[in-house]
Amino acid sequence: MASRAVVFGEGHDFEPDVVGHVLRTASQLQATESGDILAAELTYQQRILERIVRGEPLDKTLNALCRHVEQRFPGSRCTVLLLDRSLGVLRHVASPTLPKRFVNEIDGMPVGDGIGVCGTAAARGDVVIAADILNDPLTEPYLELARRFKLGSVWSHPLSRAGGEVLGTFAVYRAVKHSPNQTELDFVAAAGNLAALAVDRDRSERALQAAVNFDALTGLPNRARFLELVNAELGAEGHQVTVMMVQVDRFKRINQSVGEIAGDRLLVETSERLRGVIAERGMVARFAGDSFMLMMPALEPEAVDELTDLVTAAMSEPFHADGLELLLTTSIGIATSGSATDAFGLVREADAAIHAARAGGPGRHQVYDHKLRTQQLERLRTEAQLRRAIERHQLVVHYQPILNVEDRSWSGVEALVRWQHPERGLLSPDEFIPLAEETGLIVPLGMCVLEMVCRQARQWSRTLPGIRIAVNASPVQLAYPTTASEIKATMKRAHLDPSALTVEVTESALMEELDTAREVLEELQAAGVHVLIDDFGTGYSSLARLGELPISGLKIDRRFARGLGHDPSVMPVVRAIADLARAYGLEVVVEGIEDREALASVDVLRCEYAQGFHLGRPAPADIVEELLATPLASGAGIS
Repeated sequence: MASRAVVFGEGHDFEPDVVGHVLRTASQLQATESGDILAAELTYQQRILERIVRGEPLDKTLNALCRHVEQRFPGSRCTVLLLDRSLGVLRHVASPTLPKRFVNEIDGMPVGDGIGVCGTAAARGDVVIAADILNDPLTEPYLELARRFKLGSVWSHPLSRAGGEVLGTFAVYRAVKHSPNQTELDFVAAAGNLAALAVDRDRSERALQAAVNFDALTGLPNRARFLELVNAELGAEGHQVTVMMVQVDRFKRINQSVGEIAGDRLLVETSERLRGVIAERGMVARFAGDSFMLMMPALEPEAVDELTDLVTAAMSEPFHADGLELLLTTSIGIATSGSATDAFGLVREADAAIHAARAGGPGRHQVYDHKLRTQQLERLRTEAQLRRAIERHQLVVHYQPILNVEDRSWSGVEALVRWQHPERGLLSPDEFIPLAEETGLIVPLGMCVLEMVCRQARQWSRTLPGIRIAVNASPVQLAYPTTASEIKATMKRAHLDPSALTVEVTESALMEELDTAREVLEELQAAGVHVLIDDFGTGYSSLARLGELPISGLKIDRRFARGLGHDPSVMPVVRAIADLARAYGLEVVVEGIEDREALASVDVLRCEYAQGFHLGRPAPADIVEELLATPLASGAGIS
């Protein structure tokens, strides 16, 4: 029993059911073998198990088991076939003494009850014996093969893992008619159990390796494996490589529209198209989410352009998902080794290139150069400074007044964040909000602004009752289901009535995050907060769905308002939007009012609210407060 403790001791991660099966088989052998033979057999089993634990090649272990049976029973010749479930056939793995031509003939044998001895054993999960091959119905399809290789009998044991799953078969052939006795059956069963352990261990290791190195969805190398292969290539003497980062534009919105299952199919098809483009020239990896990486030997500029065109062309072909035809675009960043000496540096350069490409809009590509590196470093520096700015309260809020057009009174203000940079002075939102959204800093930044706005709104509720403050919500913030509860908690801390707050969300942001955004905005509306669609007319929402959205009103984008009072073609467009909003019971704000003529046009169109430089520019709270306390008839606005 001491030897068994070593064989199945701590650290050997065999499944208990399989180990128990091996022990029971050894117990069966004990009943039919002498003490010396049993001791030798247990010692041999221990050696095989140690080989399995060490991770020796599977074919060597299985061939050793075949030879062991052949030595124990002279005249026998063994094979191990493994089940390929995807094809429903048995594939040859080990057979040390059978002719290679015979092995080639049985490789790929179908699995099925009544299809050969091995095919039947795999189908039934039980031992199958053909004591006379030439006169057994199971072997009738293989009579010519048996005669050619002078085979008289065969029996086959299924290789099964714990739970009964069949992994393959262990078969014993003889040149004469033969029916195995109990000793032979038990001995081969023991060998088969060891073979099943070896196969199961090998598959587990392969699965673990695949999980570590390959993407489960597409089967492509994953990020870690890609970086490893790039480093290996760069480590080879004189080798230079080009990498290409490919990202599916707006994939998150597409995924939300068609569902995750269809989205996964799009990613799989994307991987197949990229593999088709790269072919034998290099490799494709799934880097993260909707990002793929290509690697190939260093390309000249003309070859880079050619490959980029091929990728763009492949991705421009329509995709089909759940009956929909989708046209996708991709952004591409390219970098060739030179200044970057390792995979991380090269990927960083490709990432800088794709950021530059996306800055110009979707469907573009950019080759990395040293200017981009400078921009990337500046971006990282600005990100660190912005993080400190949030922590050190360097953000300030300016407010732009909003006019009630009908009675010429001030109805509220829009809060617009500024960054009081210690070196560069007061920065406008355009200079840091895009970076904040890319890096996720928009979430703490947004909460910081909300805290300031709620305090200001609480103060004005005492001095300027009825004034509402509008704050902008980023699509990144709307992606968090907890955003509504955090906004409500902030209002509660400030003792602010929710009706004093308006949340503005751009049309494109609302549609990009529609599922999550709907829940967030519905919760805010239920609490009494007003919700407006900002920049209406510049996004891609369906007008027919306007009445379904959880909003109180909409703000017509300044691009539509431009020309009001001067360009006759503008009036019908703004009137159509205003009439549509009123039909759904929504209030309308027209922004971009820059002169008296535009304001008069808003009055004619019967839009409720107006905002623009003619009425007041964004300014600090104390300056805006003076304006809000002054009736418009006697105030000239903020210039």
